[in-house]
Formats: sequence, structure tokens, C-alpha cells
Amino acid sequence: MSLVWNELAVLDRLDNLGELFYAGIQPYSGGDPSETVTRILDRIPEIRTTLKKDVEAAYKGDPAAKSYMEVIRSYPGFLARLVQRNSPNER
Repeated sequence: MSLVWNELAVLDRLDNLGELFYAGIQPYSGGDPSETVTRILDRIPEIRTTLKKDVEAAYKGDPAAKSYMEVIRSYPGFLARLVQRNSPNER
């Protein structure tokens, strides 16, 4: 069954993602980063939509780009935007 159609699998993946965010942010937060992690997880649909536009722009702007996957995996500018959009200071 596809992950998209399995609500429990999606919730499990989001829990795992939250734990990863928590583990990554905790050493730098000076306290409990639960609020930051929750805010980022709540913004995932918005972040995804914006990153999709970033991928499309990079693909359309580079005649040598062969696919969206190439942009996601190979373009350091896309990785930088991905990190920036997941920054606790990004609103």
C-alpha cells in the first residue's frame, strides 16, 4: 500500500521526522526545542510547495538540467534553500 494512502504510516513518518528535528535542534536550542520542531512540522505543506517552485525554476532556468531529480540531488543552491526553509528563523 502506498504511503500516501496509509494515514498511520504517514503519522509514523512524521513522528520520526519530529524526533530527528528534535535531536538536531536540541544541542543548539539551550532548552526544549519542542515548540520549534512543532512549528517546522506544521509548515511542511507550505515548505514543500515553495521548494517545488524552487525546483521548477532551477530546472526551467538551466537548459542542461535533465530532470527535477537532478536538481534536487545535485544543485547546491537547492540544498541551501532546503536548509534555509527549514531554519527556525524562516517564517
